Amino acid sequence: MKAPNIFDYATSELSQDAFLCWLIACSDSEDESLKNLGLNFIRFLYDSTILEGDQILQDNDKIDGLVKNEKRPYPWRQHEKIDVYFQVKINDKTISFIIEDKTDTEMHGDQLERYKNSIERDGIQEDEIRKIYLKTGYIYDDEKEFAKESGYGVVDLETFIRFLECHKDIESEIFKSYVDYIENIKKERDAMLMRAKNFHSDQDDYHDIFQYTYTQWEFMFALGKVLQEVLDEEKNSIGFLEEHERFGRGTNVGGDPWTQFWWHESSGKYRNEKINESLFWRVDGWYQLRLFHRAKPDKGEEYDEFGEDRKKQLGLYREIFKEVGGKVFRTALKLPSGRTGYESNVGEIQFNSEENSVQNILERLPKFQHSFIQRASSKGLLIK
Repeated sequence: MKAPNIFDYATSELSQDAFLCWLIACSDSEDESLKNLGLNFIRFLYDSTILEGDQILQDNDKIDGLVKNEKRPYPWRQHEKIDVYFQVKINDKTISFIIEDKTDTEMHGDQLERYKNSIERDGIQEDEIRKIYLKTGYIYDDEKEFAKESGYGVVDLETFIRFLECHKDIESEIFKSYVDYIENIKKERDAMLMRAKNFHSDQDDYHDIFQYTYTQWEFMFALGKVLQEVLDEEKNSIGFLEEHERFGRGTNVGGDPWTQFWWHESSGKYRNEKINESLFWRVDGWYQLRLFHRAKPDKGEEYDEFGEDRKKQLGLYREIFKEVGGKVFRTALKLPSGRTGYESNVGEIQFNSEENSVQNILERLPKFQHSFIQRASSKGLLIK
């Protein structure tokens, strides 16, 4: 029977902080193999912050190990709220490292900039600081881009595992346990992404797969790619958004994730009132891809969200959805009923194992999108 792995229970970001600190502290170990592991990890972190074309550390570059601090030895946890902070002598120059460590959460506010500023207040120059955004959970494209724009080198799960696997000969139960744990996370995530990509099963399986934000995100990203050409062709008929403005994600009141792809956004008056109109695709923990209509007043403006004009507009969109959807998808379409709000469901394409697998929906959706825009435009809808 396989021995229990402590990291299967110590799954928090604080536990991962502790492992990173252990790796870094190994650079001062009397055990030669652990010392090389620690020094190589520092080299790995340093090189992850180097921009393309810049000089990475060479084998003959001298890493003297952790700077000796009289107060307490490096690395430090939660110094100025930085997850992991330490200083190292490299080629006789003191380099300060900031590690923002994440498992499944994301950065918030201006925390990345604040960490750098807090260190610079200690008199450390910017060229003496190395900033790393290390995340073992799924990293979204916008998240990665923001980290890079903030001057942080990004270490994702795949990159981190490649480093760890280069040192599998290390005789340490702590190290081996963590490697087993993190490799299993990757296997489980890859398997779930593969299931989402090849989904053609029943609705219960759909719920199991799309309960994760990252599987929703991968599906929506694929949806965005297949719709790109249609939206480019129809940009004069819709309130056009640039590609980077279209994706969004979040959680509802109960904590379940949702992911959205906006393809129409009004930029002015709607029905002679100061109302912003949007249309977007949405996927969440349910078993369908839903088209939503959103009509919300400008800030400070009043609007009767259940007014007759609003209901009429939504009704027209629903008629078009039924007409076009019936021709393209034929089955598993559902039209909602009941009261409307700022955001109202126009119609649903239900996933199933017969005609509406993930691949089938992605193949047919461009035709649906093109026809929907054409019909809506001919009726004077999609006001910009």
